[in-house]
Amino acid sequence: MNYLQKDPYGTHRPFLIELIKHTTGNIIEFGCGNSSTILIKDLIKNTDRILISLESNLEWLNKFKGLEDNNHKFFYIDSGNNNDNDETGKKWVDFVKNNKILNNLDFEVCFIDQSPWTETIKCIILYTFI
Repeated sequence: MNYLQKDPYGTHRPFLIELIKHTTGNIIEFGCGNSSTILIKDLIKNTDRILISLESNLEWLNKFKGLEDNNHKFFYIDSGNNNDNDETGKKWVDFVKNNKILNNLDFEVCFIDQSPWTETIKCIILYTFI
């Protein structure tokens, strides 16, 4: 796989690659994407690392859902209308705080890159202060 392929939305790829190569723990991904989900899955194949992918856009989630296996789980967050506001961001935070599966796993890498923007900010704050 060409990890450094040209993608205007994949500017994070070189950093994500290095981070994953230099860690061994589980990974949580906030927002599925062409420049992250497949990359992470490929980088951790043949390991016992777990990848959890969270997404609030059902159509976008379904694009990647076929990748799910024992070490890669997807969760849909019903954030309502997906508007960029505090209520939408709070739904993401509440989902993470109240999900027993997520709370029973330790994550060494937390990749936060979902939309809308308020969701991203709320999740960064959540994981900064855990």
